[in-house]
Amino acid sequence: MPRFLEPFADCFHVGEDIRKLHYMAIDFLHYKANIPVMNWKSKLTLLLDAGLTQSEIAMRIGVTQGAVSQVLRDDTGRRGFGYETGKKLDALCRKYRKTKGQPSLVA
Repeated sequence: MPRFLEPFADCFHVGEDIRKLHYMAIDFLHYKANIPVMNWKSKLTLLLDAGLTQSEIAMRIGVTQGAVSQVLRDDTGRRGFGYETGKKLDALCRKYRKTKGQPSLVA
């Protein structure tokens, strides 16, 4: 186990889902680097606030507008996208940044 995860060692039991460890590690690294953690819904909201429509986002990441809508309506955090779609959404979000309180497209 990596050293930085040793404080969390008592959180895991034999046979527990490895994804829990993975997500805890990512959250911990974001915390240490002072990077805000964004979920699917917050990433989509960032793009909507920047002026994209659900249909435009869907087209750019390769899903239907309905899939984007479902993630936005989900309050449980259980709806999301697969790995490849997630990579496309992350790349699209990296193109946007906040300037003077307003999201804008980075050239």
